[in-house]
Amino acid sequence: MSVIETTKELMALVQKLDNVDLIKKLVDLAEQCRDLVLENGALKERVGTLEQALATQQTLQYRNNAYWLTDKDDEQSGPFCSTCWDAKRLTIRMVRGIKGYGHCNNCDKTVQYGETDPPPARVPGRNWVRGY
Repeated sequence: MSVIETTKELMALVQKLDNVDLIKKLVDLAEQCRDLVLENGALKERVGTLEQALATQQTLQYRNNAYWLTDKDDEQSGPFCSTCWDAKRLTIRMVRGIKGYGHCNNCDKTVQYGETDPPPARVPGRNWVRGY
């Protein structure tokens, strides 16, 4: 039986006693219980989010100007933007560009994540990643 159900049953019993002060106190208690249940749900959600962020952080490796995720089979995925992860804990996959360069569409950062030539010049209104 939940706290809210117990409070409702208690409310029904107190109403039979016809004690106004006791009913008011019980209504206050019911509101406090409802608030605690809502807060508990929010805290459980926050804990889940933090546990997920911690698990992600433990599998991230910084290498070649970007973060890379390593799964349990040692498979690597990435690159992920180092600026977005360091500032906001967001795993934003970088768009792989020409010859080892990656671009983050979230923060507009471009990095070289491999040994290669410099990136092509960015032309306003043109998407350098796709080369047009």
